[in-house]
Amino acid sequence: MPTLPSLTVTDTQLAKCVAAFGDAAGYKAWLKQAVRDEVMRRESRRLDEEANTTKRAALAAVEASLPPADPGA
Repeated sequence: MPTLPSLTVTDTQLAKCVAAFGDAAGYKAWLKQAVRDEVMRRESRRLDEEANTTKRAALAAVEASLPPADPGA
């Protein structure tokens, strides 16, 4: 199974980063969840943009099928 790229840090940086999460397993669990959350956030945005594009096109088609607005009303 392929792996994602990782960071290269000094021993001191490693100790501080791991300590923030309790231990290496805590860090790894947080990292997995953070990556999943970000992928879901980006996919949600992509789907929203795709839906908005479809919606704009559909609304433009409806508008084009309507009689023009009465500018004097």
